[in-house]
Amino acid sequence: MNPDYSANEEDLNKEFNKNSTPWIRKVNILYTLAYLAGQSHDKDMELEYLTNGILLCETHGFKEELIEFNLTMGGILVNKYSHPVDALKYAAAAEALLPEVPTTTAEVADGWKTTQIFGLAYRRQDKHSESLSHWRSHLVFSDLMGGIQSRAYANEMLADALCYIGDLEEAKKYAEVARDLYIEEEMLNDVADVDGILARIMIAKDMFVPARNLLLEVRSVQRAVSGNSKVATKYWIGIACIGTGEYNLAERTLLQAKKSAFRNWQSNFKLGVKIAEALAQVYTFQGKLDEAAEMLAQAKAVASRIPTPKPTKARTKEINDLLMSNQPQIAQHVAGQLVEDQSEAGDISGRWEALFETVRCMVAQDDHQGIVNLWDQTSTSSLDLQDDVVLKMKNFVSHALYKVQRIEEALEINQEILNDSRLDYDLQQKAYAHENRARFLKAQKKNAESKKFLQIAIEENIEAGNYERALKISKKLNGK
Repeated sequence: MNPDYSANEEDLNKEFNKNSTPWIRKVNILYTLAYLAGQSHDKDMELEYLTNGILLCETHGFKEELIEFNLTMGGILVNKYSHPVDALKYAAAAEALLPEVPTTTAEVADGWKTTQIFGLAYRRQDKHSESLSHWRSHLVFSDLMGGIQSRAYANEMLADALCYIGDLEEAKKYAEVARDLYIEEEMLNDVADVDGILARIMIAKDMFVPARNLLLEVRSVQRAVSGNSKVATKYWIGIACIGTGEYNLAERTLLQAKKSAFRNWQSNFKLGVKIAEALAQVYTFQGKLDEAAEMLAQAKAVASRIPTPKPTKARTKEINDLLMSNQPQIAQHVAGQLVEDQSEAGDISGRWEALFETVRCMVAQDDHQGIVNLWDQTSTSSLDLQDDVVLKMKNFVSHALYKVQRIEEALEINQEILNDSRLDYDLQQKAYAHENRARFLKAQKKNAESKKFLQIAIEENIEAGNYERALKISKKLNGK
């Protein structure tokens, strides 16, 4: 799907509003309007047109167009507007519509775009381990597409991720492939970027002198081709010079990098904090302890003001909306991102809320084994302190354990719930716990006791106002 580059916005709006205009044409009009809004730097309208296009495609079953809208939205969010978390949602929506094995050129191209959005979105969040599998898939799609530039880029991104996670020899292998391909295409700036990765590998191996020499060459290439060197290049030159003991050169270069990183019109605060910390190290080695303390204070002050993710009602609402619209896989992806964000932020309470949202999404998919696997892999020492989610989480987990035939463990958690004083203040969870106990007893062939707990669950559901659940259990109890 391509926008009509020569179209007039007013004419398109008139055509869209005609009742006689077919829905598929309206979808194409929205795509063109989004493009025109982007060209006019109207972010709000660009995103609104794309959102409306997605809704129309979902409503009328236009699968191919829906994939294209999701990929366009994801690409814009990660590349143009720096919203990597939101971009992941749209990449996941596109991925869910694609076949596991592509059979057409269009499906290969869509797979290539999807894996790139995933890789970039994780990379922009410094989640390089998470990006790795997507870059590997991106390389596979690039090989299928056959373009030299796309293959070079995929190898470069894979090398970059591997370098960050410390797999240096593997990173070097992919970087050298990318470098050769870029040279073949005479893409000098990209060659210099790959040389920067190779220099980082040298630094990680304490090969500071060759790393410094290579980075100085990279800086020269960037100055010659683009007029200025990149902030990251300056930063790594500073790090290499700290390793060689050239503190004066490190200081000059890092000061230039810091100034560039904190420019109002093109800021890079996370990198700026790292640069300030490196400068503090240089000042310490130079014996300038006051300057070192000042630089560390600056780094700390900036770092404390960089937004950190928090569980919000908006994110929970997004998961709820996705579950209500029968999109549990996408909802689970959003919940998984929330788990990672809260883990990195060190927010224990927020992490448990996010884990509970993840389990809710698994329940919607009847993924009992997934819930059990998550429970087995999670330290639960802090769960009992989480008043808002502890009972709900344990009810879900005990039911999942029962479903995978781990009855004794299911009973043990169920007993923990029934012994919890907080159950007196949550009648609905008490009803669920008694219903679960009935299931477990029935599995143990204790039918009389099972019926007793089912009757209790019916009464508690009625008292809690959940008449639909009470009716369902009543039918089960009476064999209807």
